[in-house]
Amino acid sequence: MISDDLVAWFNERWFDDMGAIDGKDVAFLSQMIATAKPRVVVEIGCASGMSTCILAALMSEQGGGELHSFDVAQRYYVDTTKPVGYLVAEAPPHPGVEITVHRGKTCIDVGDHLTGQIDLCFIDAAHRHPWPLIDTLGVLPLMKPGGIIVHHDLKMFQSTQIDAYATGPKHVLDQAPPVTRVYPDAEAQAEGGRLMKSRKINQNIFALRVPDNKAAFGAKLADGFYLGWDKQSYRLVPLDFADRFRDFLTKNHTPWVVASFAEGMRRYSPPEPATPVAAPLRRPGLGRRLVNRLTGR
Repeated sequence: MISDDLVAWFNERWFDDMGAIDGKDVAFLSQMIATAKPRVVVEIGCASGMSTCILAALMSEQGGGELHSFDVAQRYYVDTTKPVGYLVAEAPPHPGVEITVHRGKTCIDVGDHLTGQIDLCFIDAAHRHPWPLIDTLGVLPLMKPGGIIVHHDLKMFQSTQIDAYATGPKHVLDQAPPVTRVYPDAEAQAEGGRLMKSRKINQNIFALRVPDNKAAFGAKLADGFYLGWDKQSYRLVPLDFADRFRDFLTKNHTPWVVASFAEGMRRYSPPEPATPVAAPLRRPGLGRRLVNRLTGR
């Protein structure tokens, strides 16, 4: 049950282009937190901090805990005059929940800031494939068996706008065994959309329940690396991060996962070709100079 105060707080601050969850998504998160009653929650992709605040308020209603939000950026991408997580300063009441925003950090930095396993992880960062898969594999070793990984913006693969098209969440969902998939309840989605500001899109969020055999689960998800990676205006996976992520996979996942990522890099994010060095210009020899003079060249 979402409180009237939380509904009012959300509606006062939400706008369509802020890149955050909407009312329908809040309804799904509310169900997941009520079911899991998590004590340790991790968020990958903080941005404005809207979802961070919502998660904290929902956690508080279920007994509290610690919430860690990670974002690779320092500034909010929609309005760079504001820091990542700026809304946390005006968060609704969340007694019993400690919020920590980790700026300039990625999924493979999460373990450095936790002392226990993750009960619930919310991933809403870069959506172009393979980034949601990378984020999922980054947190999977830290997840508690039976824990929940939530992904946002599933329907971006249907977007007709080039800058909003992304297949990452869809690939993660498709690779996950059906028994692990959790979908939104249609009635709860409708109620969330009635109470809180929402987009026209439906069923834009889903969850995966982490099985006991996390190694096999990770290997199954890693098959997604073989599928075509979304085109971007910048390098798909920067080499410095790729090296760190490969080391992380080697320590925390099976050789199959390591090999799958390596093959994806080879196919879809190869090193930039070396720029050829132009040969130095040479002055024409005596014979050529004579020919040029005679022919008027």
